[in-house]
This record gives sequence, C-alpha cells and structure tokens, in this order.
Amino acid sequence: MSMYKSINFEEALAAHAKTKACLTALVDLGVEEGHPIDALGRDDLCDLGKWIIYGDAVEFQQLASYWELVKAYSTFYVQVVKVIGRIERGDRIGARATLNGKFLDASKETVKAIIDLELEVLRNQYSNCPVVAPSLVLECPVS
Repeated sequence: MSMYKSINFEEALAAHAKTKACLTALVDLGVEEGHPIDALGRDDLCDLGKWIIYGDAVEFQQLASYWELVKAYSTFYVQVVKVIGRIERGDRIGARATLNGKFLDASKETVKAIIDLELEVLRNQYSNCPVVAPSLVLECPVS
C-alpha cells in the first residue's frame, strides 16, 4: 500500500491541461458579455490548488519536489491572472502573447514539477525494496 494517498498525479496533470485549454479557448473565442472568468484565475478552485492550499498535501511537505511544485503552481497562476486581465480588457493580442510566452513557460514548469514530485514519491516508495544485481565477473586476458 502506498504511503502517499492524497493525490492522483494523472488527474493533477489533466486538471492543469484543462485550465490551459480553457484559457486558450477564451483567448481564441473571446468572452461572452456577462460571463465571469475571474473564477478561472483562482488558484484554490482546481483540484491541484485545493490539494496544495487546503492542507491535503501535508504528507508531501518533507519532499523538496513538493516545494518546487508549490513555487511553479504559484508562478503559473500569476500568469493565468495576467492572461485573464488582458482578456477582460479586450486585449486579445496581449493575452495571446502572454499565453505563448510566460504562461507557456510557467505551464511547462508546473507539469515538470508534478512529474518530479511523482518520481520522488515513487523513489521513496521503493527505496526500502532490496535490489539484487547480478555480480559481474570480468575475465581479463593475462599476457
């Protein structure tokens, strides 16, 4: 049984991709009049944000990669808010530039951080397993 139970890494990656897709669609299609998009900029509403912000991640806080994820996630949402602000001001060109620039960089860092955390968790889960390696016998010709 896993000692880490409170996150599904595939779902975290899927939620991140969904946020990215929603923002891209908003830039491409625009926003209907009266349609509030500010909720998309709230980092505590997606599943990954809830996990980080509301304490479900306590068991991960001793891992260095967890803190890298927190940092990347925070940077990502700064860029989300910037894109949303530009969309709300009708600056689709600026929104697209941010989306293809700093937002994209922050998104890649967040994905990398999620994967790095998953890898660290896996390494920790299997670090107590015995590893049996076949012994290597090298025969050297004697001259």
